[in-house]
Amino acid sequence: MLAPSDGWAFDSDPHGGGDAHLLHFDGATWAPVATPAAWPDQQVDLLSSVFSVAPGELWFPATQGGDIGARSLIEGYVNG
Repeated sequence: MLAPSDGWAFDSDPHGGGDAHLLHFDGATWAPVATPAAWPDQQVDLLSSVFSVAPGELWFPATQGGDIGARSLIEGYVNG
């Protein structure tokens, strides 16, 4: 949380289903934030943390490629 009205998190399938959702808290409710449409086809899965460094700017660890041959990624989000 950067402020009471600016929080970030994500939920994902704990069994590796690849269906993760980036969420934003505006002080009243959590709402999903669009992620790139290509992520499911590219097998991009968000991991355990979201690091908010400024309003509208965050970084989070991810993997790509499923269980076999997966790569580590650092994904960035800046104001959509």
